[in-house]
Amino acid sequence: MPRYIVERSFPEGFELPYGQAGVDVCRGVVGVNEDLGVTWIHSYVRDDRRSTFCVYDAPNPEAIRRAAGRNGLPVDRITRVTVLDPYFYTPSPAGDDLESVVVDGHIGRSTDDVVARQTEAQRRRSASTRQEGAVPMAKFMDVHDGFFGVTAEQLAEAHNRDLAIQGDEDVVYEQAWLDPEAGKVFCLATGPSREAVMRIHERAGHPTPQVYEITVEV
Repeated sequence: MPRYIVERSFPEGFELPYGQAGVDVCRGVVGVNEDLGVTWIHSYVRDDRRSTFCVYDAPNPEAIRRAAGRNGLPVDRITRVTVLDPYFYTPSPAGDDLESVVVDGHIGRSTDDVVARQTEAQRRRSASTRQEGAVPMAKFMDVHDGFFGVTAEQLAEAHNRDLAIQGDEDVVYEQAWLDPEAGKVFCLATGPSREAVMRIHERAGHPTPQVYEITVEV
């Protein structure tokens, strides 16, 4: 099933009721989506609550638009993406063609040693944040333009440049999505500040001012 990033604008601010009322709203949206073969994975909400980035699996963009119409939700842009998970990416063995490294919409292969390294890295980060005086980490979504025709291998190379220096700013790049036709890349990261995320991207050679702090996730 193709994966998409759906961008929405809420000029008056995005609001979701607390408690059972909010649960009922989410379940209602999910129910309408199911009728059209659409799956809402999760969403990220900007700090000012005026826009959201929603991750969907759907047969096509038209199904997402129909579901949004029935749910009374705005749609600014729908971008088909490929998922790059830095913890599960391994370079293509010699002789492999590029298509062989893209499986079920994900770039790279999962291996036991990579999973082990991911688990250990997460454990160390969790222990570090519990230490007295540790800098609290925030979550960020950033958007890059101009990546037209970029291949999965090229995206991985660019992403690895971030990973190589992310520790200098206590930033952790968690995932990236690519739409080579629209020339867009979306990156999810945690870090101490928006500026820290921007500095790593700039040093890695792909700066962007479009870095948004995500304070609400549904």
